[in-house]
Amino acid sequence: MCRVSTLGVDYVDIEAQIAIDYPDSPDKLKHYCEVIRQVIPGNWCYHGAGHAYLQITTDVNKALDKCDSLEGGIETNLENCHRGIFSEYGNRALGYDGDTGKSLPGSPRVKLDLDNPYGFCKSLDQKYRPACYSQLTKVYISGDIEESLNKCLKDSDIDIQKICINIISGVNSRGALATSDFLSAPKILSSMPQALRQAYIKGVKETFIGYEASGIEKDWEATCNSLNEDIDRQFCYSLK
Repeated sequence: MCRVSTLGVDYVDIEAQIAIDYPDSPDKLKHYCEVIRQVIPGNWCYHGAGHAYLQITTDVNKALDKCDSLEGGIETNLENCHRGIFSEYGNRALGYDGDTGKSLPGSPRVKLDLDNPYGFCKSLDQKYRPACYSQLTKVYISGDIEESLNKCLKDSDIDIQKICINIISGVNSRGALATSDFLSAPKILSSMPQALRQAYIKGVKETFIGYEASGIEKDWEATCNSLNEDIDRQFCYSLK
């Protein structure tokens, strides 16, 4: 019987191990998800399984089939499993271990155009694309927020741009707020249409919500005041 660890082992790691040990027994993971839900109601399952499925199949389509075999359990949304696959795919394309952050010399690297990662996503069935877009955005992330956000504009689809900007703003703000109480808006934001500016603000807000949940106070008002457009400041204030 699967049990939630009380020894500090991450449930995502346990999911991955179950997927590796029982790749053709989806009921094992379904049961584990049920156990987790009893402890953490509303928790999304199978992200770790998605990582593991790509590791053991080394093929995105086969891994997606593994995720889809989990249908019928307590978790009705399998997108978290799909995201696990694409997160692992992005890690391998960049050549690092997602668990340790260390490079993987000599490891098999997947084929991905790092200048156009979304082209790969568009080759997949429509239902998998949102998960793919969200996870492969990682290849655009660098230490320069202006550069990273500018890469989001390469794709002409504004919905993809919004996903990209939302994720990059969230990742950047987590790092920036570790040493500051508020976040200043990047200059490139002023050149973007309102829909993209709002995607940026929402991404930053997600980071603030995480700090609030941890009992750490950050200055949301100062962050909103750094925005140039009054309409953006008002939208930012409305997210309090």
